Amino acid sequence: QFGGVLGGRIIKDKLFFFGGYQGTRNRSNPPNLITHIPNQASLNGDFSSLTSAACQSSGKPIQLVDPVNGNAPFAGNQIPVSRLNPVALKIVNNYLPPTTDPCGQVVYGIPTTGDEDQIIGKIDWVRNDKHRLFGRYFTVGFQNPPVFDGKNVLTTTQPGNFERSQSATIGDTYVFGPGTVNSFHITFSRIRDDRGPTNTPINPTQLGVNIYSAVPNFLLLSITGGFSTFCGTCAPGHFNDTSYQVADDVDLIRGRHEIAFGFNLIRTQNNTISGFNENGNFSFNGSRTNLGLADFMIGAPNDFMQTNATPDDLRQWIMSFYVQDSFRVNKRLTLNFGLRWEPTFADPDKYKRGNSFSTAAFLAGQRSTVVPDAPAGLFFVGDPGIPRALWNGHLPNFGPRLGVVINPHGDGRDTLRFGGAILYDSVETWFNERETTNPPWGTNLDIPNPGGGFSDPYLGFAGGNPFPTNGRYLFPNAGVYINMPINPKPTYVAQWNATYQRQFLNSWVASVSYLGNKTTHLWIAGEINPAIYVPGNCAAGQYGLTAAGPCSTIGNTNQRRILYQANPALGKSYASIDTADDGAVAHYNGLLLSLQHRFANRFTLLSNYTYSSCVSDFDFGAALATSTNSQLFNRTADRAACIFDIRHNFNTSIVAQSPTPHGLWAGRLLGNWQIAPLIRAVSGSPLNVTTGTDNSRTGLNNDRPNYNGTDPYLKHGLLWLNAASFTPNAIGTYGNLGRNALRGPGGFFFDTSLSRIFRMTERLQLEARAEAFNILNHTDFVGAISPAGSVTSYTTMNTALNASTFGKVQAAFDPRILQFALKLRF
Repeated sequence: QFGGVLGGRIIKDKLFFFGGYQGTRNRSNPPNLITHIPNQASLNGDFSSLTSAACQSSGKPIQLVDPVNGNAPFAGNQIPVSRLNPVALKIVNNYLPPTTDPCGQVVYGIPTTGDEDQIIGKIDWVRNDKHRLFGRYFTVGFQNPPVFDGKNVLTTTQPGNFERSQSATIGDTYVFGPGTVNSFHITFSRIRDDRGPTNTPINPTQLGVNIYSAVPNFLLLSITGGFSTFCGTCAPGHFNDTSYQVADDVDLIRGRHEIAFGFNLIRTQNNTISGFNENGNFSFNGSRTNLGLADFMIGAPNDFMQTNATPDDLRQWIMSFYVQDSFRVNKRLTLNFGLRWEPTFADPDKYKRGNSFSTAAFLAGQRSTVVPDAPAGLFFVGDPGIPRALWNGHLPNFGPRLGVVINPHGDGRDTLRFGGAILYDSVETWFNERETTNPPWGTNLDIPNPGGGFSDPYLGFAGGNPFPTNGRYLFPNAGVYINMPINPKPTYVAQWNATYQRQFLNSWVASVSYLGNKTTHLWIAGEINPAIYVPGNCAAGQYGLTAAGPCSTIGNTNQRRILYQANPALGKSYASIDTADDGAVAHYNGLLLSLQHRFANRFTLLSNYTYSSCVSDFDFGAALATSTNSQLFNRTADRAACIFDIRHNFNTSIVAQSPTPHGLWAGRLLGNWQIAPLIRAVSGSPLNVTTGTDNSRTGLNNDRPNYNGTDPYLKHGLLWLNAASFTPNAIGTYGNLGRNALRGPGGFFFDTSLSRIFRMTERLQLEARAEAFNILNHTDFVGAISPAGSVTSYTTMNTALNASTFGKVQAAFDPRILQFALKLRF
């Protein structure tokens, strides 16, 4: 880090200016990551070691089957070299690191090179004793280029980001009298984020896949139990958000009343474009051969998706008005009460992109009058009953607040606090942004078990390859749609709390608190066009089967969907239709214990412990994307612990200063050293175990296995979960294991610092500092929670039961790190 400041004071103490700059240059490696790639033997068709018991977390060998020969076993797990896919071979030979591990394990890291520049400037103008104005400007530039060098494609799972954030504020504070103050400010903020991979060319078309690649340097594929390349959030795009804010607050003191009222008005613009599936998205989950890496090597994906680039230019108002009163009844009792109005406004796209689907209209054969060529049931802005934003906001959102503060003894040494409120959510502008992935804009389509495999996914697809669309209004077969209900109910939280706080021994304060809330109308995603499982065997031609066999296969998912079965001629246009579900709820209850020692006797301490529980039907996601359901139209089947449900959370920070011993040199060398340990201990976060394949044959792809009652934890080396405790759900059924039923490893983080300021002269000081991170060199696995308290972006382990790495820890945080610094102040 490096930086500097510029400060000044001019015009008779009434005008102040301050400016500063700080830069950070980061060159570090994140935790080592573990993945599995094809080993050398598999390049010659020998998969015996990759399928051996030693390479499976379950401890059981895998028998490979031939998906194009009635699932007949590959003898000795030997696949003829002629069956190996040429595209897969190019990727392995040219873009993956070599490995001598019989299981194909490789350990790698993705260097972090993020650089940041911060500039701040502020000016304060004191016009007189009653009137003050201020201005603030802050900008942050962040550059973290992608690191793919054209050789190791494993590093592409981290996107490159170039961001610039700016904020400017002008404020005015005016004192009308001893009991009346008005504060007004206007703010402009803008965030620009340019994202994307390196310029190194790699794409499906270049490798020999018969598709159109819109991006020259992007290859998106994922292999269950194996490696992944790039990612949906690594795709090229830009994400620009601009907001304008006006706010005013008035504070009145009238006798025993302290009254406040005001408003906050924000106008936001969200201008984005993303190409997350422009080059296609290939998934290999092991459902074809029983091993994900073998599926990849023979070029047999279980699913293929592709889109155009998806633009959004969303506009939204965010508004709130409030009034509250703090009434001091007497020296032992204070009441707080208020009301807040927070209307919900929809977010229309500037260019009227997106559409709305109606099942009733589809069944009636009704079509759009704006776009007559659209499939039945699909409507656009301008059609009767379709609002400008494709959904309506909700104005009567009134949230009351009430609080009580009691000083039982009247001496201020102990306090009881009770509070409750209704809080309305401000709708995330980006929640429904994927409506522009719908045909005819994004033209998102989904092909399960593509007929031509990895090399030619559109082979046999009705209508053929629709890309590039080049601006044509195109509605392909098996289109994927994101849909908002016309009148969604607004999300709100009922919150309540109670606290008892006590001061003792002058410098100590202890408190115990109960915190609770219930979230109602939590927005999640629900599939309204799932596939229906059909038991038994069917003849060729039934349900899209090319040969006699089981009626329900992954390959005929789209032919078994509800709309297709209702009307094949019209229903063939639709694959998945994920619709916002506003009926989910969540509950949180927490006990918080806190102990604080104010700075006295040369030390200060802050310690707290939280025991909490959070249960939800599902967790809110950043955007309406794929279905959250594991069972058809049964939201409560997924009610379980929230993903951030950390039951036990303990934190302690201490700052202690050494006394100054007698003697000149002893005092100079040993006195006033400051030690500051920071300790954090947490229990593990929830793990959601899935089957990994669509055994329910619903197209939801969220199946969970059956649990047999044995201990699900191994905790042996890197193996955390016991695969023997689970069995895949039978075809056409759901498993009995709940969502987020298991727990990952907890974490213990102990950092400390030792520092001292040496005063050399009146104006010259030397600061010495030593810092130790993870001073105990304790192994903390990545994924449960980070030292800062947030869930990390890395995955602790693969929780898909069909993965050879099921239940195996994939990464760990840094070992002990020591750093030293000297700073000269003048």
